[in-house]
Amino acid sequence: FLCEVLVRDDDRDNTVAMLSWLKKANPTLQRPTFPGLPNPHDTDDPVLTAAANREVEKAMREAFSRKRKRGSYGQYTPETRAKIAKFCIEIGPAKTVEKMTG
Repeated sequence: FLCEVLVRDDDRDNTVAMLSWLKKANPTLQRPTFPGLPNPHDTDDPVLTAAANREVEKAMREAFSRKRKRGSYGQYTPETRAKIAKFCIEIGPAKTVEKMTG
């Protein structure tokens, strides 16, 4: 998002200091966090190396993550949903499950 700051002339030094702090590091060219990946600044094409490092780091985080993604849920047509609802009303949810899966 955009943020505008209105400053007076005597606050100019503080504004310059704040901007230099915010622009300190280009996030696309930061050093890799996983060991063994090349430093983008030490290569011929730093932007390409940084992009490759980000993708490798992302894959490594997903591979070693303890949290697992949930699987996809079944897709039911409106007709099937209506049928399930009708059976739930008539015979109850437990018997509907038996009837629909059996």
